[in-house]
Amino acid sequence: LGITGAEQVVFYDESMGTKAPKALWFLTYAGYRWGRVLHGGFGAWQKAGLPVSTEKTVRPARTFNVNANPAILASTDYVAKRIRSATAVILDVRSRDEYAGKDPSQHCARSGRIPGAVWLEWTQLLENPLSYRQISDLQKRLNEVGATPDKEILVYCHQGNRASNSYLALQLLGYARVRNYVGSWHEWAARLD
Repeated sequence: LGITGAEQVVFYDESMGTKAPKALWFLTYAGYRWGRVLHGGFGAWQKAGLPVSTEKTVRPARTFNVNANPAILASTDYVAKRIRSATAVILDVRSRDEYAGKDPSQHCARSGRIPGAVWLEWTQLLENPLSYRQISDLQKRLNEVGATPDKEILVYCHQGNRASNSYLALQLLGYARVRNYVGSWHEWAARLD
């Protein structure tokens, strides 16, 4: 895509969805510091009456050197070691039915949740599809489930998409220790140990 690591990259999708935050998370994990998400996505851009184009943009290929940032990644083993930790919060941002183990879909080997996980559906951090809630409201909702800034927050969902959106919200609030469990429930449920 012609990204070298020297330029600023702005990701967007249709609204404040999950694709742009996950792309930003992956780029951040690769060691890139200048990524952003367009708040509200393309929907907010259009609503503001800003210019749009249908022309294809082509950038010459460039070398991008990956310098992995493991401090923002939670693996299955990492999460498992923090199940009973007083200094960590495992935050499940899936739907209430998924959290309760009542999701009728057959996408995973098992239904349920990670032991000790607290629930706050990712959409509760949004005011509407185009915008996060006000900072004070975001902080209030997180405080209510014990996800306070002094704790390490391990966010998960089904496969890390919704968790990436919540990860970004926590970053915007200034949380210093947040990790995205990218494998999320899909990976956890497959591990029978």
